[in-house]
Amino acid sequence: MPVAGARRLAPSGWRVEAAEPISRPSGVMTAASWMLRQMGFVSTLDALLPWDPKQCKLSPGTRLLALTLCVLFDRAALCNVQQVLARQDLSIPFGSAPQAADFNDDALGRALDKLARARPARVFHTVAAQVWAHERVPFDTLHGDTTAVALYGSYPAPEPELLQIVPGFSKEHRPDLRQVGLGLVSGPEGIPLLADVHDGNLSDNAWNGTIIAELARVLPEQTLRAILYTADCKLVTPNNLRALHDTGLHWLSRLPETYDLATTLKQRAWAGGSWDAPAPLSPRRSLPALRVRGRGPQRRPPASPGRSALSLHRGALHGPAGPCLLIAEETAAVHQALTAAPSFPTAEQADAAAAALLSKLTLRYHTLQLATAPITLPGKRPTRGRPPKGAPPPPPVTRFIWNANLRPADATDLQREIEDRSCFLLITDEPRRSARELLAVYKRQQTAVEIPFHRTKALPVAPMFLERPERVRAMGYVLLMAYVAF
Repeated sequence: MPVAGARRLAPSGWRVEAAEPISRPSGVMTAASWMLRQMGFVSTLDALLPWDPKQCKLSPGTRLLALTLCVLFDRAALCNVQQVLARQDLSIPFGSAPQAADFNDDALGRALDKLARARPARVFHTVAAQVWAHERVPFDTLHGDTTAVALYGSYPAPEPELLQIVPGFSKEHRPDLRQVGLGLVSGPEGIPLLADVHDGNLSDNAWNGTIIAELARVLPEQTLRAILYTADCKLVTPNNLRALHDTGLHWLSRLPETYDLATTLKQRAWAGGSWDAPAPLSPRRSLPALRVRGRGPQRRPPASPGRSALSLHRGALHGPAGPCLLIAEETAAVHQALTAAPSFPTAEQADAAAAALLSKLTLRYHTLQLATAPITLPGKRPTRGRPPKGAPPPPPVTRFIWNANLRPADATDLQREIEDRSCFLLITDEPRRSARELLAVYKRQQTAVEIPFHRTKALPVAPMFLERPERVRAMGYVLLMAYVAF
């Protein structure tokens, strides 16, 4: 995590520069700390965590509150929390006057140990329940998603029953780092309901199956059947849909493009020829409105009773520049490959290289033909330096190059590709909501889980006092508890 006022040197380190001394915390930090205290954040942690007031200068809840505030606002490296808080008036966010030295890395590590021993998942869910009780926000939809937090340094192989800090599919585009996963289920207002810290190589498909079982365990049957659970396309697997049907939980997701059914439904939607009026999704003008095609029954796998699909037209590719964007993208790739092509000493080598290039390039909007042609180039002198006076010039050299003929795609094929790429499909078994209502629910996925997750997208955690998997898991739940105040 970067230090306030720091400049990044490399993926492995930061250089600390001088920062302006700050006497008062920001108004946002003050408001967040006040809100967390009003919801009993510190008192709940102190009641659930094992600690002895006679042996501790500050309660573990107070130290974990400091970690949470740094995650939200200063985004400081964990080893620099003490330095960050040294520039703050601590009596405002903490309601007392602790010293910055009370938040050194050893003290924070001991607080994480206490959280790890107290079953951090149970602690998080207790805090989340207090938030729901405080806010009194009814919910009829839930949104689930996952992210990954990268960890610098070398971690020993943990025991099988402990958190696995291992490489996995890196959503941070850092496959060189180990990671752990964070899963979150929130209500429509973004208030967390369930969360977990899981192995770094756990797939989203398996995580959704675990969450379905957990929702069935913690929610009453009547409440469960009234909820619409929304997740991305990783939810749509035969096992997950079977589990959703068995528990009675209604669901909404995006149909993966890997299913042949997606192509069939898109073609059927465009063949219908009628779309609803655009549905505005954002006050920002840069976002195009979506057109809703309507619902249609599905008759092929994935198997689940009562399915229906919505064909949603983005509209971005159907403006004047839409086809040009698709063609220009492929044209640039072809020109880049041809520019890097060398000349060849023989025609056979040129023909073989041309065949290899044509098999490598997957062209969808053009037809490329490569013809081998000879070219005469000036010869090179056998020795360096200025040639003798009257020396004859070196003989010319014959090389072979390609003459390229790039023809545009057929208009019909281009139109079919535009239609395919400008649509996406939502799949659901919810019978009570209209197509527009379902679209609004799905777009709420961004504010409910995706935007809060963005707070940890660029927070690779240094292994300073997180050398054990138990502390890493506890820190993961601190990151998740930060969403409560987001």
